This record gives sequence, structure tokens and C-alpha cells, in this order.
Amino acid sequence: MKRPAGVLIIGILGIIAGVLEILGSIAVMGVGGLTAAAGAGGVGAGAMAVGVIYLIVGIFTLIFAIAFLSLKRWAWWGYVVMLGLAIVFGIIGMAVNGFYASSLIGIIIDVVLILYMNSKNVKEAFFGVG
Repeated sequence: MKRPAGVLIIGILGIIAGVLEILGSIAVMGVGGLTAAAGAGGVGAGAMAVGVIYLIVGIFTLIFAIAFLSLKRWAWWGYVVMLGLAIVFGIIGMAVNGFYASSLIGIIIDVVLILYMNSKNVKEAFFGVG
């Protein structure tokens, strides 16, 4: 089955996001190390922990994106779960932090992506059935 153009776009954007998340995590961990070395150990340790979590997310994003481009079934499921979690966290964020248009736009994009993921041509590409 030929890979749909949207899957190619999502996969490439996922690879870019994964690389940027990994680079960002390295920067956050570096700042955390410098902060700890400057005498603010608690703040530095917190930044390091956030950097490690961000690194893990970046690695998973990169793995899912590459597998997504390869039309792996588990990558389809993983992506749908990640989108669902993003929607839930977006709603929670809006409830806790207040309404922001950018949060709503992010939720709408995630919903549209889930709908796209469940379209006939995408499901055929990943599962071989319509």
C-alpha cells in the first residue's frame, strides 16, 4: 500500500519535533547543571529532572515518527494514544490555567489529526483494510 501524503507529512514533522525535543532537553539539562554548580542545587536538580523527562519524550517522538513513516501498526496506535493524551492534557491545562486560544487551537488540531488517522486511506495503509 502506498503511504498517504498526510502520513509522510506527519512523520517528517514528528522527526523534526523529536530532534528539537532532544536538543531542547540537552539545553535544559545544561542550564540545570550550571544552576546547580552556581549554588542553587534544588533549582538545578529540578531543571535536570525536567530535561530528562523531555529527553525521554523526544526519543519516543523520534521512534514513533520513524515507525509511522514505515507504516508500523503499533506506531498508528501509539500516535492515536499520544493525540488523545494531548487532548486530555490540553483540556486540563485550560481548566487549570484559564482559556487561551492557542490551547484551543492545539486541541482542535489534535482532534482533526485523530479524524485523519481514522480515515479510510490511512487505515488501509497501516492495517490493509478499509
